[in-house]
Amino acid sequence: MEVRCQVCGSVKPIHESHRDFKAIAHNPLYPFICENCATKIQLEMQDQTGLRKFPPNPLAEPGSTVKKRPSDK
Repeated sequence: MEVRCQVCGSVKPIHESHRDFKAIAHNPLYPFICENCATKIQLEMQDQTGLRKFPPNPLAEPGSTVKKRPSDK
């Protein structure tokens, strides 16, 4: 089955294993948003609200205040 993204308009194939397949098969007007648009929307909302689903890794940021263990080099 192919569906059109409600945000970008791209047509994507989805298989029976897709989480929205049953809902779309039952109701063709079910809103579908592709993974790329869903990620962009999520990141934009995280930037606007300051809330993070997954906080950034403090060890990966320069100037981090997290102290490393002596065994870490």
